[in-house]
Amino acid sequence: MCVCAGYIYVVTCIIIVQGCGPTAVRAMVVNAAQLASYSQAKQMLLASDHFEDNIKCHFTASMISGFITTVASLPVDIAKTRIQNMKMIDGKPEYKGTLVR
Repeated sequence: MCVCAGYIYVVTCIIIVQGCGPTAVRAMVVNAAQLASYSQAKQMLLASDHFEDNIKCHFTASMISGFITTVASLPVDIAKTRIQNMKMIDGKPEYKGTLVR
């Protein structure tokens, strides 16, 4: 019983750890894209004289920012998911990193 529980614990920890790096990279990409694109979109909307600083401007800037963030984070999400779901082939991981198979 202890051997089985120890094996499950070790395997679970390995699975959790193998996703930490890609998850941190994804978080950095999402935060950078979202913060920068929202501020820039809001500035551009206010400069266009079609918007005032109200809920309409904030909503439109948020929609633009959400689109840009999605486009920026999609490749990172795909790599992160592949790394987290990779299998061991002959005792070696399927992927060596985010760019190398």
